[in-house]
Amino acid sequence: MTGFFSEKNKLIILFVVAVVFGLSLSFIFSRKIDPATLFIDSQAYKTTALNVINHQVFSFYDRPPYEPSGFRAPGYPLWLAAIYLIFGSFKPAIFLGIFVFSLTAPLIYLIARELFDKRIAFLAGILFALEPWGAFLAGAIMSEQIFLPMFVLAVYLFIRYLKQNSHKFLYLSAGLLGVCALIRPNALYIWPIFAIFIFFKKNGFLK
Repeated sequence: MTGFFSEKNKLIILFVVAVVFGLSLSFIFSRKIDPATLFIDSQAYKTTALNVINHQVFSFYDRPPYEPSGFRAPGYPLWLAAIYLIFGSFKPAIFLGIFVFSLTAPLIYLIARELFDKRIAFLAGILFALEPWGAFLAGAIMSEQIFLPMFVLAVYLFIRYLKQNSHKFLYLSAGLLGVCALIRPNALYIWPIFAIFIFFKKNGFLK
């Protein structure tokens, strides 16, 4: 039984639980509503992706003139455009989004393991994997699909930097935060928090 709950298996279990829960919610709700058209943001993301493909312009307007707009970050519409070019539909983005989003659960475990004991870490991962609203958004055309796992990975790498003093983790974390800001600009708000922790670390307060 101990082998079954090895570190590697815990990560796999958390990922599978998150995927199954996300797919189940998506199946239940898709029988009554179209998750690809549920939110206004979803429509804007899809329209922007199609405009990039068909008119080579980054615009969320659905009729001419397709005026360029920087209102939305480019990361997620470009992700959708790539999926549409490969599959000819936005529907695969729902299933791919659930799988990518589900990577957040094992990442939550890794973060909690750095800060608490393994039992609390596994509980944290399970609670996230079964969190209904997050799983519901993962099954819709929303930027949370790819933003959250990348953001949580950036936080995990930053914690590794604080504990191991390896600057490669800091550089990787900063790079991921930059990518996250291209998906959702609110990632920029984490910089002051990181700067405070780096200041504390440099001055020995974290000890």
